[in-house]
This record gives sequence, structure tokens and C-alpha cells, in this order.
Amino acid sequence: MWNIDFKEGKKAERILRSILLSKGISGVTYNDSEEIEQLKKYDLLYYNNNASIPVKIEVKADSRAEQTNNYAIECRYKDNLSGIETTESNYYAILKGNQFSIIRTNTLKELIDTNNYHCIEVKHANTFCYLIPCEEIESNSKRITVVKKVK
Repeated sequence: MWNIDFKEGKKAERILRSILLSKGISGVTYNDSEEIEQLKKYDLLYYNNNASIPVKIEVKADSRAEQTNNYAIECRYKDNLSGIETTESNYYAILKGNQFSIIRTNTLKELIDTNNYHCIEVKHANTFCYLIPCEEIESNSKRITVVKKVK
């Protein structure tokens, strides 16, 4: 299960990077660190405003959101905080079907706190997520439709 989710996430990263580049955002790079603590911080990075402000994006693919009508936002793996609890990203970009919902990380954290969502075990043993209604995130997001396939 984790291997499939990981592959979907990496594909979503490639798709979003391609979209950003096509919109004229240059220098979009992957977080290719080999250190797990660095990998937890973000997935894509580019610099805004004359290369002085880093923009970090956490990219997720949620293949089950269409069936459950909830996004699963990871918060813990085994006994360690992860996902939304450890990211340094400015934005979360979540792919559902052929559409990304891009939400500010601070806004996502506010939704979690305001609605008192609980970190619960999902998918398989040792992975915990906040289950947030798709509508809640989508109404607070910029939406981008994927129009071509990226391998």
C-alpha cells in the first residue's frame, strides 16, 4: 500500500512541476534529499520575487478521495509526527482525479484546528491522518485541472 501511495505522490509531483513550468515559473526543483528529516519538509521548491523568497509545496495524490469524499492529510507515522505536523511547506497541493486543490498550509492547519478534526488511523497500520471533507479544502483552494498526462 505505501509503495503505491509513494508512486502516486511522485507522479503528482511531476505533474504539478510540469504545470508550474508551463505557467512560466522557472527553477522548480524536487526535494531529492536522502535524509528523511529533510524529505518531511516539502516536495517542490521554487523562488519567488527575484529569487529571494522560497516557495515550498507539499504534493499529495489522494486516489480514494473521490470515493470517500474526504482528503486524508497525514499527521503521524508510527509514533512520529509527520505530514502536516512536520512540513515546512507554504502550500499543500492535493491531486484528486484530474484536479489539484492548492491550499495554503496555514489555512489547512486552521481548518483542522477550527473544526477539531482528529488524527485517526487510516489505510493500514501505523499511518494516521486527518480526514477532511473534500468540499472544505476545495472551497479554500485554488483549483488547477490537469489537461495532459505526465509519465
